[in-house]
Amino acid sequence: MIKTHTFRKQPMPGGKSRAVRPADGPTVEQENMCEELKRTYTVERRLLDERFGRNKGKPYTPSPRYDGKDTRKTIEDNKRKQENTWLKVVRELLPARIHPCVYVRTIFRGITGTSMAPPYPHQLLSSKWKQFFHSESKRVLEKIPESFSTQNAFSASYLLRSQRILGYNLQDSVYYLLTDRLVPLTSLYRYGLAKSMLREPNLSKVDRPALFERVASRLERSAVVQYTQFSSQYDKHWADILPDGFRERAACVYGGLLKVCLDEGDNFDVQTAVTVDRS
Repeated sequence: MIKTHTFRKQPMPGGKSRAVRPADGPTVEQENMCEELKRTYTVERRLLDERFGRNKGKPYTPSPRYDGKDTRKTIEDNKRKQENTWLKVVRELLPARIHPCVYVRTIFRGITGTSMAPPYPHQLLSSKWKQFFHSESKRVLEKIPESFSTQNAFSASYLLRSQRILGYNLQDSVYYLLTDRLVPLTSLYRYGLAKSMLREPNLSKVDRPALFERVASRLERSAVVQYTQFSSQYDKHWADILPDGFRERAACVYGGLLKVCLDEGDNFDVQTAVTVDRS
């Protein structure tokens, strides 16, 4: 007589089932932060390449090996340990109360205008870049209030000379100030000044508001990049020149950069209603 065995059917996972995470695996918060860090690094790297004219070919995209994926192709590669670089950065910086995205943006902003090469993702946690971040962030935060006063004083002197000595009216004087690349004004200050010409009491003195609309449009992206790094500090010390609703607008524009930064061929000026707070 043949004996048969019956086995109970294995239970199927329900619709609300969730995969069990390994004990040493990343949390949901860490995974989200890793994705945001990756996109932020990509945006900053592409913006830097754009400034130096190195973005004519394929835009920069981080190697999959920084995500911990297997990209080994040679014998030497087999000796390299697979590691999620973004997760490593997040796990080291967050306990130190340093936002990983602010960390990356401060480094890239600091090397702008220098001969320093940008760090690769696996170099971000080196002692060199840690020291650079701490010194650069301290310098930038201390400079924000002072730079606004300095640029205000320079602009007032420039406009006074243009009107009293050269005989220009207010509209032409401000326009020449905004478009003069040699004057020591930041993109954010120029943008705010251009926007101020589109509201009273200046608007009634402007015959061609389209001039300042074009200037503001051209400066918007660089102004947003500057502002969103330390938005709370700029709100506190630059409130007199920032247009109403700029915090929301800046979040929208920078959120658009983050959203499309990994899509090949997308233009950096794509806008989206993604809210990203960089305070």
